[in-house]
Amino acid sequence: AVRLSEGLLKHSDQVAASHHAVHALLLFQMARLPARSDRAGKVILLRDQDRSLWDNGYVSQAFDHLRLAQAAPELTRYHLEAGIASLHAKAQAWHQTDWAQISRLYEILATQSSALGVLVSWATSLLQLNELDKAETILKRAESARGAQSFPGYFLAKAMLAERRGNADAAR
Repeated sequence: AVRLSEGLLKHSDQVAASHHAVHALLLFQMARLPARSDRAGKVILLRDQDRSLWDNGYVSQAFDHLRLAQAAPELTRYHLEAGIASLHAKAQAWHQTDWAQISRLYEILATQSSALGVLVSWATSLLQLNELDKAETILKRAESARGAQSFPGYFLAKAMLAERRGNADAAR
């Protein structure tokens, strides 16, 4: 996908600024690829990833494209998603993540897309801020979304909420 996007950037007469947002998002995701799974192929959650494995060259390019994306006349979901990814990339460690800004970007993104992943991610960011009631409200919205009952992220967020509320049985 990155090569296709690069090709479009190089060979288009007029490159849309919003394409830079898509490209930035792709680069941020590619940067994390080496840290996303262990040698056995088991997925490593973002909070547990070894950030020293992230590709700094991709991260740097992603920030360059995100700056170019600011020239777009409209704010697309790709701008928001790349912005979220940039905040993760800026943080040297999980606990240094700007969760307030991430939560705000997810809130704006949810006005454009009520997709299950957006709602669950927004709720998860709220949990990081200990805004438990608001996170619970968002998870209730997510519960009725198509595919919620088969989406592991939804259940992980519900378990995190239960754990934060001190309900170990519900968390299990």
